[in-house]
Amino acid sequence: MVAVVELFQWLHALGLVVGDVSQANVLWAVRPGPAPYLLDCDGVRLVGRPPVLEQADTPDWHDPLAAPGAVTVDSDRYKVALVVGRVLSQDAYVAPGKPLRPLPGVLDDRREIAVTALWEQAAGPRGGRPHLGQWRTALAGRDTIKLIAAEPEPKPAVDRTKFDGPRSRGRISLRD
Repeated sequence: MVAVVELFQWLHALGLVVGDVSQANVLWAVRPGPAPYLLDCDGVRLVGRPPVLEQADTPDWHDPLAAPGAVTVDSDRYKVALVVGRVLSQDAYVAPGKPLRPLPGVLDDRREIAVTALWEQAAGPRGGRPHLGQWRTALAGRDTIKLIAAEPEPKPAVDRTKFDGPRSRGRISLRD
């Protein structure tokens, strides 16, 4: 699963969008190591450019907030959420906005909490969907470190007698 997210992250870093993402367009290999391969790549293109052919949308794999045929980084992020949710739950119709129920034992508690939070965020408005790096972190088996903001040092006490009240200031001679 992490390999699919990393593949999309790499393509986005190159300025490319995929568009037609579905169960039929991702080939999974487990040997010699886990690897995903994208099939039917005629929709892959530079961000903002038209496709080579009219964009296809596999039924039940369309971003509900995007116009039919529209492909953006945001719509790719939505479709990556679909891949993650559908693989983890083995439910071909689950989509952000519906409860995600990963198969038991697939994710540890930390990852399940992180993935569920991102799943809920993926149902949100365009532009607010999780970045692929967030998915990679949530799915990876590494622990996270919660950072706590440092507390500022207390201000030193100020001796107000040095600044306030009448006192002899003396004269400054400007002719010397």
